[in-house]
Amino acid sequence: MYQKMRQFNRFFYTLILVITGYYHTIAQPSYNFHYLKTENGLSNNSVRTFLKDSYGFLWIGTESGLNRYDGYGFKVYSTQPEMPNSLTSNDIMGLNEDGLGNIWINLGFGYLIYNREKDSFINDVQKYLKDFGIQVGQNIKVYVDKKQDFWVISGQKAYVYNNHSKTYRVYDLENQIDDVATINLSDDGQRLFAIQKSGLLWSIDKSNGNQILIEFQDYLKKEINNLFNKVYVDSHKGLWVFSNKPDWIYYKKSPDSEWKEMILSSSINAKSNIISSITDDENGHIWIGTDHEGLFIYDRENDTFTNLLHNQRTNATIASSNVGCLYRDNSGVIWIGHNKKGISFYHESFQNFINIEHPDCKDVNTILEDQQGNIWLGTDGNGLYQDKKFGNNIQKLPIPNYAIVSLLEDKKGGIWAGTYLNGLFYYKNGQFTNYTKTTVV
Repeated sequence: MYQKMRQFNRFFYTLILVITGYYHTIAQPSYNFHYLKTENGLSNNSVRTFLKDSYGFLWIGTESGLNRYDGYGFKVYSTQPEMPNSLTSNDIMGLNEDGLGNIWINLGFGYLIYNREKDSFINDVQKYLKDFGIQVGQNIKVYVDKKQDFWVISGQKAYVYNNHSKTYRVYDLENQIDDVATINLSDDGQRLFAIQKSGLLWSIDKSNGNQILIEFQDYLKKEINNLFNKVYVDSHKGLWVFSNKPDWIYYKKSPDSEWKEMILSSSINAKSNIISSITDDENGHIWIGTDHEGLFIYDRENDTFTNLLHNQRTNATIASSNVGCLYRDNSGVIWIGHNKKGISFYHESFQNFINIEHPDCKDVNTILEDQQGNIWLGTDGNGLYQDKKFGNNIQKLPIPNYAIVSLLEDKKGGIWAGTYLNGLFYYKNGQFTNYTKTTVV
């Protein structure tokens, strides 16, 4: 099964363009999004976190269930009190996969580990860590860095397990930690960066334990004291700090740079706009999600922002201007979790396509472009449709609502439509002829 997923994963993101419907190449906006929602099998439309694992599955944590998506459908995990190795909460706050293939599930009040072999969950995380020589209590913070080494912070100690050498190191932390659970972490592959509710920002080198305190200007220290602060390290090792204070976000381009306030301007002008999540794409653009003003995409080279908002008049924008989480997978797809509106996702290849929807022409089995440039659409149980060249106007054709499984144009320009159990239809000069096994030719 998992080998099939690896093979499937190589071409999933090109197939996704056709399995979700019919797409027509016309002039495009800069960013074109596709969607996944409860109607597609997602357990809940309030999405909190994402993870694409080493087998190619996309894991989605929602406020009501954990979802595993294989590109075709969802498998949903939820609490089952009668089963001791099931989820202990349906509210999934975070997901990480370490270099051993373990998926760490953050429930907010503790962790579970997904047991891939048994398709179940390990509840006793402390016992699991003890087998690695890491002895900790209940109050811990687990983080997997960009090299898939996992960190455990407990009390005044930081443990880091090296996936390659299969060994761990433990370091005494120099800065006082008041509440491990509220620490927010990020990394650049070598150094782990941590920010606390007090606004204390520090980093530690995983190879030698060297620790650096990163200073803020005095006025910034006061602004972020006792807030839910977050830190993000981008692919160019720039530092981003944000919190649950509206419109509060600062950027430090390099270790020698000063902190710079980033002004996010939107046509919405919400009275309260909190930065929820940050990621960056393969082109060096920083994606910033907010809870009321959609997405802001920062161009490092030009020092400019692009604001992307939901527009109900088109189905190419983000599903909602309320963005709860952002995640970029190893194929370059940006996944966007919304509150109550499911998932939007984007890849730069989507810019060449736009989704054309028709209320009856949704489940498309087969597509044909004829010599005249007309598009023929065979559906699964709703007959045959045609979109005239340059017309962008899908019309249903006068044959019964059969499942159309194949389409072919012959040398004379005739169109043949093969059905499931109802023979062939031949179209020429505006007329259809039906051929079955009882037809006499």
